[in-house]
Amino acid sequence: MKDWTRAISALLLLFIAACNQNSTPGVPGAPASLADPATVTASKEMPTIITVTWSAVSGATSYVVERKTGAGTYTQIAEQTGLSFADLSVGNPNSYTYRVKAKNASATSPGKESSAVTPDAPCFPGNLNSPNTKGCFGKVLNWPLVPTHIGVMPNGTLMGYFGIDRSGETARGNYKNFSFHSRSITALWDPTKGPGTGIGPDQYDGVAFKQINNTHTDLFCSGHVLGPDGKYYTAGGNLGQSTNGSNPGPKNTDIFDPTTNTWNNGPDMTDGRWYPSMITLSSGELLIIGGNSLNDKGDASGNGAVPDTPNVLPEVWDTAAGTMRDLTSATTDPGSATFKYAGGASASSDYWHYYPWVFQDPNKDRQVFMAGSAFPVGFLDTAARGGTGEWNNVQKRQYPGGNFSGQPDVDLWRNYGSAVMYQPGKIIAMGGGYGNPGGETSVFINLSTGNQYTFAAGPSMAYKRTHLMATLLADGQIFVNGGSTDGVNYDITNVVYESELINPNLPNATFRRAAVSQMPRTYHSASVLMPDGTVFTGGGGGCGNGCDVYVPATARDPNHRLPVNQYNAEIYYPPYLFNSDGSLATRPIITSAPGTVSYGQTFTVQTDQPSGNIAKVTFIKLGSATHAFNMGQVFNQLTFTAGSGNQLTVTAPASGTVAPPGYYMLFVINANGVPSAAKMVKIG
Repeated sequence: MKDWTRAISALLLLFIAACNQNSTPGVPGAPASLADPATVTASKEMPTIITVTWSAVSGATSYVVERKTGAGTYTQIAEQTGLSFADLSVGNPNSYTYRVKAKNASATSPGKESSAVTPDAPCFPGNLNSPNTKGCFGKVLNWPLVPTHIGVMPNGTLMGYFGIDRSGETARGNYKNFSFHSRSITALWDPTKGPGTGIGPDQYDGVAFKQINNTHTDLFCSGHVLGPDGKYYTAGGNLGQSTNGSNPGPKNTDIFDPTTNTWNNGPDMTDGRWYPSMITLSSGELLIIGGNSLNDKGDASGNGAVPDTPNVLPEVWDTAAGTMRDLTSATTDPGSATFKYAGGASASSDYWHYYPWVFQDPNKDRQVFMAGSAFPVGFLDTAARGGTGEWNNVQKRQYPGGNFSGQPDVDLWRNYGSAVMYQPGKIIAMGGGYGNPGGETSVFINLSTGNQYTFAAGPSMAYKRTHLMATLLADGQIFVNGGSTDGVNYDITNVVYESELINPNLPNATFRRAAVSQMPRTYHSASVLMPDGTVFTGGGGGCGNGCDVYVPATARDPNHRLPVNQYNAEIYYPPYLFNSDGSLATRPIITSAPGTVSYGQTFTVQTDQPSGNIAKVTFIKLGSATHAFNMGQVFNQLTFTAGSGNQLTVTAPASGTVAPPGYYMLFVINANGVPSAAKMVKIG
């Protein structure tokens, strides 16, 4: 018996010893050494994007991604748990090699390399004129629909949609037929999967492009913004067009979840909306304002005495609670108790309810400033009067020269112009006017405490522009593109192909001529900043099959015939991505940054280069754009100190008034003005 017991004990000791040789103390079951991934693949997807994928390794809890350029040395650029990494910081068109290492708490594999990858030059032939000062446009990317509404998701994908169909053929029919206007075709594009293959109208490849339809609402002409929780919220949409031109909108709200790629219904609004604006407040609630009412006084046959009836009741959507709150003391109808000019007369007759330009006031919690696009400007306090709201200091827009009325040398009605808050409390409005004289002008608006604001004449653009887009870049400059000089909705004969740039922070700021696009971007186009620091710009037209015919773009080339409907997009590569010789610049890399920060928090950012090389850190909210206005973008330049080695200590924005809760792109910019790719950071 004793011999048998000794034998069992010896076998048990041998078994334990064998186990200890293949496990890590403190990490049950983890091997003492790790194998490399069996496969590592680096694929060039876009000129500034290389996607690295690898196979899973048993026992690994994370993976380290390293990169070297040419025959250089490896630098760690990421560590993550997933099986793919999109390198958005591709610079010089050299050979890149990637090495992936499996890792756990006590072991790291030697690393397996990918094949070398050489990115394409981004500029399309004929658009190589001074990219280091003008930037350039890449090749045309086909889309399965006219991307009139565009939003950037926290995972870097782009949601794009038109409405019930892909280009507006049926968008205006079946007036107020709810069953007909109860769906939307939407496209989700993943730039890290490339431009797609064989994409055109009605085509999705299921990889770069996925069709994820909404089965609740015709979303054409809705308001939309990314919420603090990373979901994409929409309000209103389209219920057709009556014979007298009325355009009502539904009461519907809808929510897209990019983590599950699903649409869900939200709570109904009090009334319908067509052409509303929607922004995030400092509280994280969403303000919904403007648009046409469902009750537009027309009947189902399209008859009615009043062409349009605006929705005069702003609403606040508490997305966390799933409830709506009416701002009954802040209506914009003639009987409003608070929406009056400073002199007492009602401003409502001058109010343009279509996609009004509203911005969170950096000086007051839950208050917004309306900068246009029509005559009245002023503050809307959504928390006043017990949460029913009130307007403050509403005036007819003015700046040097006097009141607008009868003054050709001052401001104009800027409908279908654009406006940007480029620093907290600093706004520039530009263009617009439906072809009225002055469509190339701009105006600066500065907000201050006590519900005060001032105006100053801004510089003029090189072109009159109506239906333009103005997009904040990673370094705080503004990119202006598209539009037409005549203000006509769908006529592309007077489209502006040449873009412009402005740094509004400079004394005596001026617009500078920039790159020339290949395609017309006018009514129903949109532009947004992407995480790699480029700008997506696409769409235009959206007026049905009748606009698929080709018409001469005579302002550019009498022999160049283009369709009005644009089932395509272009990527604009800003000047900060180029060296003086036109080659792509080497970009700094953020190797680590927190995914979530609190207001006023100091946090650490690691880069791939000495901290003294970093000149600026910027924080830009994810964009959501349509109809000449970006409802999502918010810009902050963050203070930071350079630590030892490659470490930066960065201070987050102080409050939700300057940076409303949600997802932001964090960029570092080096001494040469070259930005990194963004890291997504949630605040609030």
